Amino acid sequence: MNAEDRIERAKTLYERAVFSGDTSVLTNAERDLDAVEADTALARGRILHARFLNERAGAGSSPVEDPAELPLFERAIELYRALGDARGEAEALFWIGCLHQVIRRDNETAANMVGLAYIAAAQDRRADALATLDEAHAIAQAHGADAIVRQIEQARTEI
Repeated sequence: MNAEDRIERAKTLYERAVFSGDTSVLTNAERDLDAVEADTALARGRILHARFLNERAGAGSSPVEDPAELPLFERAIELYRALGDARGEAEALFWIGCLHQVIRRDNETAANMVGLAYIAAAQDRRADALATLDEAHAIAQAHGADAIVRQIEQARTEI
């Protein structure tokens, strides 16, 4: 379902709740709007990323990271996770990895193996996904990246 359809359905569910008193539909309306917000946050983050790349390609230009980019991708992850949308979550994780590697040149934060594992799982390549998580776990533990270890463990549970 596209964004326009989700918004229209949320409006219809709102009217149903207000005029018929059926407030049980409001949860579905909120989920629709959360999906639209997640898609929008991801798209806005990608636009900021494209602006950075465009500025970097310009002659003599030294672009700076837009401070809004990372929070947009993080918001998308939060919403996709709450919606149970592993594909969306993986895509947002991928873009966070791109931000770290391309903009910050932080290859250690780097490879976004968790995102790659989610992508593999979404492609029905569970064994590849788990192997990627095993490798990511070893790297994260070796570097004391406890927050990443928790993300890996969560991904393993979901996959």
